Parts: sequence; C-alpha cells; structure tokens
Amino acid sequence: MRALARVTGGEMLAISWRSNRQQIIVWVLGMVAVFAATAASIDGLYRTPGALRTYAEAATAGSSLYAINGRPFGLDNIGGPIVYEFGFVAAIAIPLMGLVLTTRMTRLEEQTGRMELLRAGIVGRTAGPQP
Repeated sequence: MRALARVTGGEMLAISWRSNRQQIIVWVLGMVAVFAATAASIDGLYRTPGALRTYAEAATAGSSLYAINGRPFGLDNIGGPIVYEFGFVAAIAIPLMGLVLTTRMTRLEEQTGRMELLRAGIVGRTAGPQP
C-alpha cells in the first residue's frame, strides 16, 4: 500500500495564496489607504507644535487610553500621533482581517459543496478514468 503524499507548509501557503490572493490584496490595500488617510488627517489637524503639545497632554491624561491603545510615545513630532491613532485602527482591523480570511479559507469549500463532490468519486494518483 502506498503512503499518502505529504503536503508541506510552503505548498499549503502557495495554495492559500492562489485561491485567496484577491481578498488578501484588497485587505492590504485597504489598510494602506486607511493609514494614508489617518496620516493626512492628523497632519491637517496638528500642524503647530502647540497643537501637538495639546494632543500629547490629552493622550497622556488618562490611564483608560492606555488600556485601549497602549502607552503613547514620540508625541512631540507628527509621527507619534499618526502611529498612535493608526495603532487603534490596526488593533481592530488586523484581527478582523485574520478572522474573515480564515473563515473564508476554511468554510468556502464546505459551503460550495466541493468537498462532497471530491469525496463522491475516486480521488488519487492511481485513480483511472471512470466508465
């Protein structure tokens, strides 16, 4: 009896990429667009050092913000508030992306009936054409 072929992690990654590349690209481009919009908005709101100082005071005033977004740092230049604000968005969007993509990768085959179609016939390297 022949041993079943083993699929490596790289092969599984290639299969997942080939079947889900459109969704992955859309998610990544969406995150890039949100980051660009966040950067443009923060840059427009806090143009002066006084405005940045006001933002830093507000962001470090309460410990409840630390629980949501972590301890802020680098708020004395424009990069700090951009990273701090985008960190909140990324903390929600990246796990949501993982959840949606994982659900799609695992449930799509079952919902479309492809697995039942494969299991109904003879599948394998040695399987010949059926009459």
